[in-house]
Amino acid sequence: MSLFTKQQVIRGLSWKSTGVVSHKSINMLVQLALVYYLLPEHFGLIGMAGAFVALITSYTDMGIGVALIQRKDKNLKDEHWHTAYWLNLCVSWAGFCIVVFGLAPLAAWYYKQDILAPLCMAISLTLLWSPLAFIHKVRLQKQLRFKQIFTVNLIGTICGGTSGIVMAFNSFGVWSIAGMGIVSSLVRLCIVRSMEPWNPRVVVSRQAAKDLFGFGGYDVLNRIVGFCNNQVNALLLGGLFAPAIVGYFVFANSLTNNVLKPINEIFKKVFFPFFSGIQEDAGRIKRYYLEQIRYSALVIFPVACGLMLVADKAFHLFFGTKWDGAVQPLNFLCVFILITVIGGTPGTVFRSMGAVKLNLKLSLLKYLVIRVPCVLLGGFYFGFKGYLWALLLTQVIILGIDISYLYKFIQLSLWDIVKALRNVIFSSAVLVVCVLLLGQFCNTTRIFGLVMVVLGGAASFGLIYLLLENGSRILMQRTKSYKTS
Repeated sequence: MSLFTKQQVIRGLSWKSTGVVSHKSINMLVQLALVYYLLPEHFGLIGMAGAFVALITSYTDMGIGVALIQRKDKNLKDEHWHTAYWLNLCVSWAGFCIVVFGLAPLAAWYYKQDILAPLCMAISLTLLWSPLAFIHKVRLQKQLRFKQIFTVNLIGTICGGTSGIVMAFNSFGVWSIAGMGIVSSLVRLCIVRSMEPWNPRVVVSRQAAKDLFGFGGYDVLNRIVGFCNNQVNALLLGGLFAPAIVGYFVFANSLTNNVLKPINEIFKKVFFPFFSGIQEDAGRIKRYYLEQIRYSALVIFPVACGLMLVADKAFHLFFGTKWDGAVQPLNFLCVFILITVIGGTPGTVFRSMGAVKLNLKLSLLKYLVIRVPCVLLGGFYFGFKGYLWALLLTQVIILGIDISYLYKFIQLSLWDIVKALRNVIFSSAVLVVCVLLLGQFCNTTRIFGLVMVVLGGAASFGLIYLLLENGSRILMQRTKSYKTS
């Protein structure tokens, strides 16, 4: 890899990180604004519709985009690009027809909500024009032009979010969320087409299609597993409970995901190529993997603990009583992401060490065999709380599976992780105590009092963590000097 290429990769990763963080931050602000104007039922309905539409939208590129990016330039001909364009266009339009004539009526029947049929159709409208910019986005990614991708996503998110807030303010209800996605998609289409001056020709090659499908097969299978992990909650909850319950869960899940997902996305982008380069050095992978977990926990632990302690007061203060039902799932999901961050992103290790099939099998075991049946039984027999407990318990089981295989690959044990996180865990415990004590003296029913509690908790966490880290560093230096003397 040349020096220029290294600089390009580093620059691309920095823009990718900036893009992910800014996109999630704006999304969170927009969602909080929508929560103020909309009802839990509206979020529940959009979650139900989105789960059905995602059955199509998640797989329309059939792994072709990944195949084009991974394929070396010398093996990539013009016919690959043109074939990919027309295949994606045909599949996307066919997917739109499947939604309109099949999945939309099915969603309305399954959830017993007539509004879901037109809502699914509205959400799936993006399938008509998103293929027109599909190859353009892939080419930007392949050329590591993440600055341009950042600009596209930022402008699209701002325009979509603004339109959604305006529609919600004017009492469009659930349609404001659907309209937000449509406007964002159209804006991104226009900008991407202007940035990448590529035009398709009517060229379709059977061999090119075969080349691309052969590489993208595993990506499609992994997306199926990803769907089960990300969308199955709305799919199952909507069949078991009222739209308001689904709305509470969707909102709580979005708050926790806006913290966890950006961090995971950034680390996956950075560490996958790095681990691939040192895949025969299990010791180094273990060391850097522990660093990844530590840095993730450094952000997620205090945020999750803080959310659990102040969410009920914050919801009541800013949104009134209509969102009180979101507090319970939020508390469970905060514990859920604490368990998740302890395990890190094991798929990054497995794939970088060549265990792609094993990673897929483990994902199928964890999400299809373990999680889906357990949460379904928990919700059916014990209600919404039973569903949440099942979600939590299955994540503990999944953590055990991940650590057992991480030990086989890089000799990483649970005790290693606990030692790496000891300062974060202790600092988080101090944060909890500090917030509880400050809550006794500050009036948390007022904004000023709530802000003081939050700032006090954050300051206590940061101060204790820095003291512990400096103490550990000094102790290590003295131990090292003692051994050498």
